[in-house]
Amino acid sequence: MSRFSIGSATLLVPDHGGRELQVTDFGGELHDAWEMPAVVAAPDGLLMEIAYQRWDGAGAVVALSRGDSAPAYDRLIRGERLSVKAREDGAEHVVADLLQWDPTEGPNGWGSAKKATPEELDSTLGASAETLLFQAGALDFGTRAKVLGTGATPTRTGSLSCSRATSRWAARGVRADSCPADREGEAGVMIPRVGTALPVDGSFGEVIKGTQTMLRAFGWDLGKFYDDKMRPQFGDDWLKKLVEVRKQQHPDVPMYKKVPNLWDPNFCVNEPAKNTDSPLKQCLGPMPLDVWSKFKSIPFKFRNREQHFDEVPALETLRADAELIRDVASFLGLPVAEEAAELIARVDDLEGGAVFGAAPDEMMAELAKELEEYQAKHKAQAAEVAKARATGEAAKADAQAAANELAVMAETIAGLEAALEAQRNAQRRSFTDEYLDLAAGDVWPASPPTRTLRLLGHVGDLYDPSTTDLLSNEYGPIAVKAAERWREYLPHGGNVHLSRVGQAVALVNGTWTYLGSLDDGSADDLLDEVV
Repeated sequence: MSRFSIGSATLLVPDHGGRELQVTDFGGELHDAWEMPAVVAAPDGLLMEIAYQRWDGAGAVVALSRGDSAPAYDRLIRGERLSVKAREDGAEHVVADLLQWDPTEGPNGWGSAKKATPEELDSTLGASAETLLFQAGALDFGTRAKVLGTGATPTRTGSLSCSRATSRWAARGVRADSCPADREGEAGVMIPRVGTALPVDGSFGEVIKGTQTMLRAFGWDLGKFYDDKMRPQFGDDWLKKLVEVRKQQHPDVPMYKKVPNLWDPNFCVNEPAKNTDSPLKQCLGPMPLDVWSKFKSIPFKFRNREQHFDEVPALETLRADAELIRDVASFLGLPVAEEAAELIARVDDLEGGAVFGAAPDEMMAELAKELEEYQAKHKAQAAEVAKARATGEAAKADAQAAANELAVMAETIAGLEAALEAQRNAQRRSFTDEYLDLAAGDVWPASPPTRTLRLLGHVGDLYDPSTTDLLSNEYGPIAVKAAERWREYLPHGGNVHLSRVGQAVALVNGTWTYLGSLDDGSADDLLDEVV
């Protein structure tokens, strides 16, 4: 999740929920766009759900809901848009129409909207809007005429131009050129690279953790390997073109019924392995027979074994997996080769009696501290990217170098976030004595838990006002899955009470009702995770 502050307001952009759709711009023209939802939180309980829609060269920020407000006001603001226009250097112009109204007038209390000025916005904020925006990375601020060089009504509209590098939105599928980890792959799937997690002991969970993260890292590295070679020759939509050909050749093969996930090892291996005319086979180049055999065996060895649970997870099996990935990745020059070698060394250490890991609270504190440090570095680096891009063509090389460093930081942050989520979930599941054996929909037999969250109506997540954060940033994807399930009982969102062990309760039709647990979908999710 990306967290961004402007003054007292906080913007929370989750790592999930992006989707492709068609939108109509301000001129009535239809575009294929990418939409990313987000949440804006501010003092006095302000909570707004918004979405960033982006298409070729332009976009809009759209208000989806302000659930903390009176229904009349929520209806007034829903659908309001800020226009976005991209420049060639990566900066974006955002144009905002400023309005103010008197809540005491009109039949619904919101009937006196009128034009407002930036000065009146300053008065409402209690500070200079221009100063706050510049502190957040804006490059310019003023009327439309000043910033864009076009006609405008100065007393109504304030326009600002802010660097793309200061917003993770653009890097999450809309404009992914600056961050290889977030390339769209033409499938609408953007996942950051998650590095191989070293086990701390020989337990089943730790062995599975090592296996799955190593396989994910291999798939990501191989997908990027192909993408780097294919884009210059066949364009950004090479994957889509390839799949269209395969659909005609093999209409019944499930792998080609939709555009595959570029980071899926099943596709990355089987496409060149089963098609002699595959351009991906040309990317791989000539392989020694033993390496080619190992390469082709990866989906079978991992997918069948892990999906059908036909082996007990063991350190010995993990070492064999790591040796397989190491040999193939080393030949191709993939970064995961070094991680596989480290994993082999860790298995050797564990089998030799070495002890790793500290107490859960200590580990979480260390991870949280390291994550905070990297996030601060990432923010500072984003500002450097913005400055370099703002200086124009002369600093183009510096801007690109800074952007590359920014991408590496983003990968590190993603890995730390995943590790911290795993530790938090392990601690949560340890409160077994607080678990109540109920089925979703049952009446809750006790007082509701004291932790109160807001189930969001549009963004697939829950918001915690006590931490100004999303639950998915605490517990990861299982929170997103839970939000989907719990909307069966609260289709428009609402308050949810969550226990320490992860059981959710809400007032449904006047009755305290058990919605389910964060872990209810874990078994299904595990199967979904297997590639």
